[in-house]
Amino acid sequence: MSSPIRRPLLPLMLNLVLAGPALAETSPYYLGVNQAISYDTNPARQPDAVAQSSWWSSTSLVGGIDQRYGRQHFYANGNVAANLYGQLDQLDNTSYGLTAGWDWATIERLSGQLYAAYNEGLANYGGFNQANLFRVVKVTQASTLAYGRVEYGLVSLLAADLRLAYSSNRYDSEDRVANALFSPRNLDQGSVTVRVRKEFSGQLTLGTGLSYTRGDYFSVDRQFDRYDAFVLGIWEPTGQSTVSGRIGYSSWDYTGANPYDQSGVTGWVRWVYTPTGKLTFDTLLSYDTLANSSLTDVGGGTPGGQGDTNRLTAGLQFTATYAVTGKTSLNASLQYFARTEDFLINPPPGQPPTPAEARDRVTNLSLGATWLPARNWQVNCNLTLNDRNQSSDSSAVTLTPYTAYGGSCAVQFLLQ
Repeated sequence: MSSPIRRPLLPLMLNLVLAGPALAETSPYYLGVNQAISYDTNPARQPDAVAQSSWWSSTSLVGGIDQRYGRQHFYANGNVAANLYGQLDQLDNTSYGLTAGWDWATIERLSGQLYAAYNEGLANYGGFNQANLFRVVKVTQASTLAYGRVEYGLVSLLAADLRLAYSSNRYDSEDRVANALFSPRNLDQGSVTVRVRKEFSGQLTLGTGLSYTRGDYFSVDRQFDRYDAFVLGIWEPTGQSTVSGRIGYSSWDYTGANPYDQSGVTGWVRWVYTPTGKLTFDTLLSYDTLANSSLTDVGGGTPGGQGDTNRLTAGLQFTATYAVTGKTSLNASLQYFARTEDFLINPPPGQPPTPAEARDRVTNLSLGATWLPARNWQVNCNLTLNDRNQSSDSSAVTLTPYTAYGGSCAVQFLLQ
């Protein structure tokens, strides 16, 4: 569900995170470079009739540490990339990313985690963000996520934890029209969550919890209070299959400009299935607001760059990975998001407003391959398809449709 504008960095950072424990066996430190070449038929997600294509180069410097000290585990990684566009040089930018975490534990029953991440780069023009219709202008996006968790094991099979989290999302552009389109999505939010879990067997864990979130769309003077009551569970029927999820009832109270309250059932269910040692399927079904996904762990705790925000959205995410050999693997992913938006059409003078409904759909497909020719080298290539469409019971639209095809290849070298 990510924009192809950012895609060259994603395989790199994912592999750095996954490679952390292996790297720590030889050296806790690693430093490397990554060079990616990408192409997209519509990087700014314009309507198909005016879409402009471009290739671009991303040159990245990455580094990090993954170190254990007894019961403590510290890790951090960062990257900086120069992104240069061929046909659309107004999108040239330098992107940054930094992640740090500390997993801690005591001799007794206390344990916890501290985590923080900051990313800044070109915004995702797609998803449920409204596109710049006829011009390509640069919009940057800065995202922050931080949380702390303290867990106490009451008895061997019962545990309780407290989690505090904060996230922010900010868009910025020197173009006045682009700012008007993106700045309403600027959001600060914080949450507190309390959970109690009990392990009933080696295969089943159930729990319940309460959560409160305070959010502020400060650019448009709109605030909300969100209240959640939920149940959660993890079930491992076999050694090849794991099902986990969180289902509950959520309520939003809005104040400020254009308030609208909403409530309903929200949650997510994830199934990880590994039929063989080489093949893995990962399926996630979710129904929540994408703005809160980083606080409720929808999609692994990331909003996925879909943009907006505050409307309940149904999602299906599926990933398949196949290890062809010890050095070569293939992967495929599908992401599908759907939401319904009710709005009013301004009537002629003297007539009441006309209610209307729009049904928005976002689909992202990706096919990729990874090759490890040597211990310090890695090659990633992928093909992407991104599509947004809308159906409505009126001629008015809230999002413009688009279609985009793209691809990229990246070469990475690491010293460790």
